[in-house]
Formats: sequence, C-alpha cells, structure tokens
Amino acid sequence: MVNDEVTFGGSSYVATQAGSNEEPDNSPSYWTLLAQVGSAGATGATGATGPAGPTGATGPTGATGPTGVTGSTGPQGTTGATGATGPAGLNWQGTWSSSTAYSLNDAIAYNGSSYIAIQAGTNQEPDISSSFWTLLAQVGAAGATGAAGVTGPAGPTGAAGATGSTGTQGAAGATGAAGPTGLNWQGTWSASSAYAVNNAVAYNGSSYIAIQAGTNHEPDIGASYWNLLAQVGTTGATGATGVTGSAGPTGAAGATGPTGSQGATGAVGPAGLDWLGIWSSATPYALNDAVAYNDSSYIAIQAGTNQEPDTSPSFWTLP
Repeated sequence: MVNDEVTFGGSSYVATQAGSNEEPDNSPSYWTLLAQVGSAGATGATGATGPAGPTGATGPTGATGPTGVTGSTGPQGTTGATGATGPAGLNWQGTWSSSTAYSLNDAIAYNGSSYIAIQAGTNQEPDISSSFWTLLAQVGAAGATGAAGVTGPAGPTGAAGATGSTGTQGAAGATGAAGPTGLNWQGTWSASSAYAVNNAVAYNGSSYIAIQAGTNHEPDIGASYWNLLAQVGTTGATGATGVTGSAGPTGAAGATGPTGSQGATGAVGPAGLDWLGIWSSATPYALNDAVAYNDSSYIAIQAGTNQEPDTSPSFWTLP
C-alpha cells in the first residue's frame, strides 16, 4: 500500500504506489529510499598478512522455485472509521546545544550519534545523561590508529568570540494541539515489556519499530514483529591519521547579548515527519517535511522552496 515502510539490504524504503514483488532497490516507481545503510569507513594501511585458514567445503546451491501466478485484484473494501489521534512522533531539533531547552520526544545529533529526549531538560549532554536521553542511532566505531602523518602547520589565531547568547526565554505559551501519529519511543528493548504497534526501541546499537504487538521477541531475529529503523554503522578499517597541528590562540570573548523579549504563545505541539517523496524544486516545503534526494533522506528545519537538500544546511538536515 502507499506509505508502507520496509527494510531491504540494510536500507529502509517507503511505498509511493501499491504493488507486489517489486524489489525496493531497483523499482523507483514503486519505492523511495528513506534511510540508506551506512557506508564503511575509509580503508586504512594494510596490516601484516595472517596465516591462511583451512578452506571450507562448498555446499550445493539449491534450485530456485518457480514464481506463482499473480492473483486478480479483489474489490476495494469500504472506508473504515477514522482512528483516534495517536501519540506525537519524534521532533528533530538538529545538533544538540547546551543553551536549548529540550522537551520530551525532541531528537538531536551529538558527536555523530542521534538521541531522543525521555524528559524535558537543558544542558544535559546526551552521551552522559541517560536519565534525559536515549540513544537512537549510534555512530560507527572509529578504525584503529594509522601510521603517524607529517606534523601540520600551526593553526591561525582564533577570531573574536561571537556576541553572547540571547537573554532568558520568555514564558511558555499554551500547549498546542496533539500532532499526528508518529513512532512511540520506548528506549532500550526489554524482554519483559509488552510492545504495541509503532513502539520503537534501541537494541545492540540499532533502532527498530514494532509492526505487531508482542512480548520477548528480540528485534534482530523477530522479523515478523520488528522492522529495522536505523542500523548501527559498520566499524571502519584502519585509517592513516596525521599528527594534529598545534591549536591557535583563543580569540577574545564576545560582548554580552541583549536580554530577550518575552516569548510568543507556544506553537502547535510537535509532529512526526511528513514524508513527501522525491524532492522537487517547484514544491514549497514546510517544517518537518521529509524528502528523498540523491539516495539520501532529509528533514526540513524551516519552510522554503527550491533549496537543494545536500547544499542547504539551513533548510534541511539529515536524520
């Protein structure tokens, strides 16, 4: 069906029209790439050759079974009643900032990994504040240290510090209306928890979303209960790393910023991303619209038209 989400070859796809037996990686008229499997790290220096292991026996290749005849399409059923409004999806906030006040279900990027807030807070570093943040997708492990490179030149003198941050935030506005149904983040998977459809969990560095209710079904081997949402990055090969150049002197401190004005009435509550398929230069996009562009997916962080996702970081961010 349209907007069905699947995983294939380590990547995730969303259906753009109804169909059967259309492989996502070579059927662009039926599927759009949602999140591509992480690429391997750069190849490092070749290590010493280890002793050759014994050659295992090659098993026989099984014969391919014949493809069954496609059945005729059944008549369309009557439209069901509208379901109740579901819980709010994650609200992407971009790179984490110590000065930003985050709310429940806000999601951020920090040191190459992504996290989701499990309670409101400010200046709680995601990687050391497990009571405020849960890991959503972990950055791939760094390759082993390569051979030392040539010492880099001394860095230039740092520029003068930026103007101080804006004054304290105004009073919070009224709570907005509930957003559309998104995934319901449950944190780290537990064998004793009963999960419902659209519950999302973290397991062994990857994240998964429930496609049916169940208990004690491990996400990585329970394909009939879970779909892969974001796969942990592969460990990069050993890379050649040069010696870090000496740091330039610290720039002068910037002037203190002015006191901020009172905040306006709060906007409508956070909404899940709104998938709009392949990016088009003629389409006006709104905040939290999501598109596919050059085999990657992007989320709008402000409204705009004709802003190419891969060259417009002030309008788009990678999930």
